[in-house]
Amino acid sequence: MSDLLLARAVRLLAAAKDVEHALTGMAALLVADLGGWCLVDRVEPPDLVTRVAAIGPDGPLELAADEGPVHARRSSARAHGVLARLVEAPGQRLRMSSNDLTAMASSEDPRLRAQAAMAGRLGTTDVVVLG
Repeated sequence: MSDLLLARAVRLLAAAKDVEHALTGMAALLVADLGGWCLVDRVEPPDLVTRVAAIGPDGPLELAADEGPVHARRSSARAHGVLARLVEAPGQRLRMSSNDLTAMASSEDPRLRAQAAMAGRLGTTDVVVLG
């Protein structure tokens, strides 16, 4: 991360009026600086997931119906898909290469398959997930 990006992130976080504005602002900042797209989901125990932001290079992403609206809330009896992998990852940091995404596309877990399909639709070759 460049010093300029870090400085902009600190200013953005200091000025944010709440967590959702901070996360949405960070997503937009990262997309503007690093390119691609950013989805921000907030996870609350035990496994409630709230989509906070979906940002692409031209602003808010239009997600397909099966990928859920931006503010979709999903809950299940246990973690599924990438969330399950993130929970088990050291430091809750997960990086997935194009090979990992290909493997996800043929997974038995329907959530992983759907997440891999969405990443492919968005032209993704490398994914970083932070918890």
